[in-house]
Amino acid sequence: MPFENNLLIQASAAHTTSGNSGNLDVGGFNEFLILINVSAASGTTPTLNFFVDSSPDQGTSWVQIASGAQLTGVSTQNIPLGAGSSATPALFGEMIRLRWTIAGTTPSFTFNASGIGK
Repeated sequence: MPFENNLLIQASAAHTTSGNSGNLDVGGFNEFLILINVSAASGTTPTLNFFVDSSPDQGTSWVQIASGAQLTGVSTQNIPLGAGSSATPALFGEMIRLRWTIAGTTPSFTFNASGIGK
């Protein structure tokens, strides 16, 4: 079965602080692929890290289930979840969020994120 059901996770915007996407309902999927596109980066030694958290209680508490490599500039990154993923082969639950941390001196990253599931 091909991936389907595109989901906007984070619209393209400049980010200067750490944050998260908010709750994403992925309960209908067995596999999910998060696609991240960093289109601009600035600052002195800027770093950007992405994490995927899962909530066992519909958003009250969160557990980290996956992460990407640290980014320092313009780049793309994919984070696979679920049965077809060697990184996160277990079930990932019904509720996830994309979380990021930004560090450096006056860092700024412009990025967007979307997801596709099956």
